[in-house]
Amino acid sequence: MLETEAQFVVPLVSAAGTLLFLFIRAARLRLALQRVPIRIHVGGSRGKTTTCRLIAAALQASGVRTIAKTTGTEPRLILPDGSARPWARFGPPTVAEQRRFMLFARGAGAKAVVLECMAIRPELVWSSERYLVRATIAVITNLRPDHLEDTPTIDDVARSFAGLVPNQGVLVADRGALTPLLRQRATARATRIVEVDTAGLPHEEADAVIARAVCEAAGIAFAPAAAGSPAIDPGPGNFGIVEVDLEGKQFRFANAFACNDVVSLSVLWERHSAPDGSIVVLLNHRQDRPLRSLQFLDWLASLPRKPPLLLLGSTAWLRRAALRRGLSCEALPAPWRASGEALLSQLARRVPRGSVLWGIGNYHGAGALMSRALQSRHACSH
Repeated sequence: MLETEAQFVVPLVSAAGTLLFLFIRAARLRLALQRVPIRIHVGGSRGKTTTCRLIAAALQASGVRTIAKTTGTEPRLILPDGSARPWARFGPPTVAEQRRFMLFARGAGAKAVVLECMAIRPELVWSSERYLVRATIAVITNLRPDHLEDTPTIDDVARSFAGLVPNQGVLVADRGALTPLLRQRATARATRIVEVDTAGLPHEEADAVIARAVCEAAGIAFAPAAAGSPAIDPGPGNFGIVEVDLEGKQFRFANAFACNDVVSLSVLWERHSAPDGSIVVLLNHRQDRPLRSLQFLDWLASLPRKPPLLLLGSTAWLRRAALRRGLSCEALPAPWRASGEALLSQLARRVPRGSVLWGIGNYHGAGALMSRALQSRHACSH
């Protein structure tokens, strides 16, 4: 008889313990959310990281105790004094880390948090906003074709970010990103829309305009951070052109690895490519982003002057795809435990003297290694 009772009691006690554990976890998060009155959740295809940094720096400059987390090229935590440090991860990136961030912010006495939306798929965007952030202000910087494996069309991108719209909050969005679906979702959730017109503005100016609108929506005067503030330090993945002197050869490296869609890249290309200059393109391929690589090949093939192409981390099928598009290309061996300097030296042997080498495609992997090496070289030259 006792054995029969134990068969029922033990599972019931275990289930009750699990429910109590989950209840306590949920209660701790709800309390953390209540203690942080300004919660800003930033989404969009491009410019999320920069926009987060600008908003955080402006709030801090206005005297609001603010903590931010960006997850663009490299995850970073921005503390109330404006200093930045790496955000520790204990496994693959997951939206569940937003809970840990909110608990950290509450423990640090933050009155405002600014965090980058990590999710891509619609169900994860919705659950991250609904259960982990519950933003008072949501931000959508723009809608661009990216992460094609998950959101193959602009309509899919819009559907994904529709989950970012908060309940009874504020949605700050670029006018071009406000699709009918997003407007309908905001109306259904009693959320006020603040339209921002960034048409024709360079990326950095567009990000600043959005940051100003967010501060005003929070009822706080916009106070731009001082130049050089750690909170707005762009990090190694930010676009820039660096002079390189390697293997007895001088050339310039245009670091656009973090620019993951052809719309944004074409803007940078038009602004920074001399029409008569010698250009070589390095495409850093990721095995889990094949459609993105094909998208870049199509864009390169559409240029009036098709630049020679170097494929890094590529497979035979990608080289064949490049050749079918009329591109002159060379496949480089996939790096394994290579340093950024070693990769740059390998490239220096393949580019003409005085040329501009554009690094595109993907930041992670070889792109990150080379970006850090380029940042180090730039710092040493100054």
